[in-house]
Amino acid sequence: MAPVSRSEDLTRHTDRPVAAAAAPDDDALMAVGQRLIVGHVMDGVLHDFNNSLQIISGLAELLLRRADLPPTSVEKLETIADRTVTAAASVARMQMLSRPTDGRASEIDVRQLVAEALDLRRHAMSRMGITGRLEPITAGGCHVRSDTARLRLALLGLLVHAEQIVRGQRDGEVVVAVSRCVDRVVVHVRTSVPRGLETARVALDASSVGLDAGTVGVTLRLVRAVAIAEGGTLTVVDGEALCLDLPAAYRPAQATECSSSSF
Repeated sequence: MAPVSRSEDLTRHTDRPVAAAAAPDDDALMAVGQRLIVGHVMDGVLHDFNNSLQIISGLAELLLRRADLPPTSVEKLETIADRTVTAAASVARMQMLSRPTDGRASEIDVRQLVAEALDLRRHAMSRMGITGRLEPITAGGCHVRSDTARLRLALLGLLVHAEQIVRGQRDGEVVVAVSRCVDRVVVHVRTSVPRGLETARVALDASSVGLDAGTVGVTLRLVRAVAIAEGGTLTVVDGEALCLDLPAAYRPAQATECSSSSF
């Protein structure tokens, strides 16, 4: 007999209102408050940094127009120009992330948003020795109607939680799959640690103590709050995967039937 998949709905796992369940301990509150303040300050800092990048890029391009430059100098200037373009794109994404959400819903390609979130976390993952991977899509369009900034924060929250589970593991990996199931879009996040996400329910408990546990709990509570606001759910499946299930933007003529445990 095939094993029965156990899926626990984290959006329902609380005896308290969501707002009450989101209260962290003092250490976690300090950490979250610090991040909120930094987020407010970041937009102005990023704006100044982006201006500096534009100046560097412009000067590099002007120098590249000179015909008397040796090949080694040309190569270095081209590297500077390429890196400033890459950095400017990262700054633009961070500026979008640091701005407050406006609550306006639009049609969003969830798979594209996941790819952008993975790209934002790729450097941090690399420093921790973690690989992030987005699995190929199976079938169907994966669009929802949501506030882009709010959904991006939720997806980043899932990745950050998964990173904490894998951190310190040899060849650690975070794998994300986005699928379309009839009238739902489902984001599965799993790690290379067997049953590593079993702690997700515990992390959501407001009684979690310790800075790391409390901060991670706040992260998942944010994801859960977004799921509820969007009419979706956040579940942990067999301790192996976190599953963010959201209503699709539209129901196609033909769609694949699937369960929340498919991954």
